[in-house]
Amino acid sequence: MNLKKETSLKGYLVLMRNAFNLISNKQLTFTQFGAYLYFVSQADWSKQTGHKYSCIIRDDETMAGLLKVSQSTIWRQRTALVKRGMLVEREGLTWVKNMSLFEINTVKAVIKSQLANTHEYFAKTEEELAKKLFNNAETQEDQPQNNRQSSEFPYKSRLDVFNEDDIDI
Repeated sequence: MNLKKETSLKGYLVLMRNAFNLISNKQLTFTQFGAYLYFVSQADWSKQTGHKYSCIIRDDETMAGLLKVSQSTIWRQRTALVKRGMLVEREGLTWVKNMSLFEINTVKAVIKSQLANTHEYFAKTEEELAKKLFNNAETQEDQPQNNRQSSEFPYKSRLDVFNEDDIDI
């Protein structure tokens, strides 16, 4: 069951390009991936409401009407995504498991991270993902950086200048 609440259709989704690996790696079908993105768009994005953030706030009837499909289609897709671990049902409501994966700062951090595959991003809880990204960011900051070279010359010393003492006669 979902809440019966109207949401704004304004806005956008930030989507990592490698999210499509969920299809090619057979974690989701093409239809399930599209349904997943639709459910994400129907979730509560407002962190001010706090307790409903990432909850799908439109009911099945409203979503079915907007898409001009049957309610059973919405129910089947939602149920399949819950079984695949992409959505979670708690307290009679459906929640997007990792809503932060559609926020620009998280996407930037994930792209730099070293997680093995795309499904790991979506399989982890928000807390596990945040911890992994935080630990990865610390590791990257601790790595030594190469000294920058002058942009005027690609070499550290000038090759066109030589010392006459260096010539063997």
